[in-house]
Amino acid sequence: MPTYQSLISMAEADCDALHYRIDFLDEYVTDIGPYLVFGIMREQMAPLSAGGTVSGPTRKVLEAVGLRAFLRMKPFQGVTTDDVWPLPVMQRRRGGTSSTTNLAAEPSTVEIRADEITKRVDSWLEQLDPPSELTEHGIGRIKSIVTETLNNAERHGRVGGDGEWVVAGFMARRPITDDEDAPLVHVCHLGFLNLGRPISETILEAPTEITEQISKYQKVHSRSDLSAETLATVFALQDGISRVLQGNGNPSGGTGLMDMVEFANEVGRSSIPGNGPKVAILSGNAYIRFEAPYSEGFGTSDDDRRLQWFNLKNDVLKKPDSGYVMDLPRAFPGTLITMRFVLDGSLQTENLDDDNGEG
Repeated sequence: MPTYQSLISMAEADCDALHYRIDFLDEYVTDIGPYLVFGIMREQMAPLSAGGTVSGPTRKVLEAVGLRAFLRMKPFQGVTTDDVWPLPVMQRRRGGTSSTTNLAAEPSTVEIRADEITKRVDSWLEQLDPPSELTEHGIGRIKSIVTETLNNAERHGRVGGDGEWVVAGFMARRPITDDEDAPLVHVCHLGFLNLGRPISETILEAPTEITEQISKYQKVHSRSDLSAETLATVFALQDGISRVLQGNGNPSGGTGLMDMVEFANEVGRSSIPGNGPKVAILSGNAYIRFEAPYSEGFGTSDDDRRLQWFNLKNDVLKKPDSGYVMDLPRAFPGTLITMRFVLDGSLQTENLDDDNGEG
């Protein structure tokens, strides 16, 4: 994975080089995640960069979203942002810097940020032709997804439950192909980053019945080319797998990631070939990507939990497809979740309604 290797090379250059040049050669920002990671890296890097080249469309996104300042880059000249709708960078304080010992009593920024993110996504839908909007049920779903994601970042990201996170995103109007007369679509990107303990570590705090299932899954695939940590991460993404117990002693929660994947598939359903939704996770040693033909989780007649084992039979006993589940060349210190989906004329917001059509 060249992008991840580039981030490693940047970190190594900061240690070894007197100065270095960073070029952003992609014409468009195709994944916001690496920019969030690099922004965190820049906080610890020496100010030795000798500049670099940035394409015009990339400059638009970096400026509109606030990533240019986050990356500690000099101001751009003559940049317009007329075809970019940003979700500006949001960042929670570093873990351990909270001034209160009772985090539950502290006014929550998570709910505030969830409201802001939901309003931004809703405003993106207004740009479509014809304009669309989220249903009340859809608004509730996005708020729930964001709230759980950020709460997990704080709760699991660092020992003591005072983790940090960074969120950003944007929608941009882009041609669907390189042809000069290609029609335009609206491409949406969202990224959630937290630093600290990876999923494969926090899931080990789950009740015994969960950790025993994980151990069995790891043993079944012990001869695959995947590490035990990556296999544990795949298992942890399934519905109903959680480190939290309810009062009756049964696992609770464990649906947040599949909720996010389902949302991306519903709102990002597109009639354009090759523009299906993508959700990618980097956590510890693992890189996992939800994308066709493994774009979402599925239940069975015997089990309605959403499960995705990343093989064509969606069979827990079959090893994951190495094109969608793999070990990183170097462990990532935390968890990064990125989403990409396309909004076009085929968008149907009623997909976000509940089963009885109310709300």
